[in-house]
Amino acid sequence: MLEAIQNLTVGDIVKWLFIIGGFLSTFLEFSKIKVNPWSALFRLIGKAINKEVLEQIGEVKSEQGKLKAEVDGLREKMDANEVTRQEEKIVEARIRILRFGDECREHVRHSKEHWDQTMRDITQYEKYCDAHPEFENNVTVETSKYLKELYHKCMVENDFL
Repeated sequence: MLEAIQNLTVGDIVKWLFIIGGFLSTFLEFSKIKVNPWSALFRLIGKAINKEVLEQIGEVKSEQGKLKAEVDGLREKMDANEVTRQEEKIVEARIRILRFGDECREHVRHSKEHWDQTMRDITQYEKYCDAHPEFENNVTVETSKYLKELYHKCMVENDFL
């Protein structure tokens, strides 16, 4: 056997090194140079087998992106509607405040509960106006002031319906 090794040419040695390296690389992965032909082969086969599935996944992801854009658009509309609904509630509170003020000026008496609700409306309305300076608020300032003074008087004199 020693004689056979001594008779090897450089080409034979290189050939055997490649054969041994190829054989070892099928079972080992070197830490710095990852050589694993089986992994590469199986990866190629897997891609070929799953080509249609991968394309469908790509289409699903594309559709998902479109749906996300639609959902975001709907959220923006809902947020705008929420602002509109909140403003509607405040306008309704303003109407109740003004109506209550008109009734008080006509000397219509009200229950304590009705007064308390109106005072809550005034508080809610004023907080909204403070947080939204662009909101029109010049119509209830004097009525609110009048109602607060009258409420205080009714509280002191216990003059509720």
